[in-house]
Amino acid sequence: MLNNQISLTSSSNISLSNFRAFGGIQMYGGSGNSIQNCNIENNGIYLYNSSPTITGNTIQYCGDGVYADYYSSPKMTNNLLQNNSYGIRCNSGSSPNLSSQFQNSNVIRSNSNDGVYAIYGSNPNLGSGSNGRNSIYSNGTPAISDVYSSYITAANNWWGTATPPPSMFYTFYGSIDHSGELTSNPNYSIKTFDENSTAGIQANLSYKAISDEINEALDKQKDKKYDEAISSLVKSQT
Repeated sequence: MLNNQISLTSSSNISLSNFRAFGGIQMYGGSGNSIQNCNIENNGIYLYNSSPTITGNTIQYCGDGVYADYYSSPKMTNNLLQNNSYGIRCNSGSSPNLSSQFQNSNVIRSNSNDGVYAIYGSNPNLGSGSNGRNSIYSNGTPAISDVYSSYITAANNWWGTATPPPSMFYTFYGSIDHSGELTSNPNYSIKTFDENSTAGIQANLSYKAISDEINEALDKQKDKKYDEAISSLVKSQT
């Protein structure tokens, strides 16, 4: 369990796996990173020019579940985003990819505002061609918004009803393709965080995150010594 914020700066091939995070996760730059099988509450995931893989997480009770900023393009599958203010917000050319041809795509539900909000040239892909299969329902109205030269592809998704009303989709100098609406929920069996799983943080190989090393990393993070913080997290290789 991590109560403080985790920040990664210009790092690659870092995997955060199987833990509970209440302080949020921030990624600045880097490639090949992943966030998987975690429970993230109170503060969500913030990405800046970063394109990690985000898989199998429960993200809830946050302002923004995922905030993709400045040309961030995360690949997201099998996540549950619920009870946030916004499920996913995209800004400044960010283009998350949530499109899948398989079951166990993403569930974005019960967020008080938009499930997905895109602005300033952001182009999230929630489904195109035969792909999609996200479940986006019981959010605020509108369910998704596209503003200022953005384009959302959102084909082949479940909207809580086979015929979603136009009020679910808002555009302002943008456009949304929500064709091919599904007639049933494809994600009843979505995997969520296992609270009994073993906590660990991985980088390239598999490492066991010992509490002393996590505390050391957090101290270094507060001093903005990000590379040293990452090194502290991977001391105890198993």
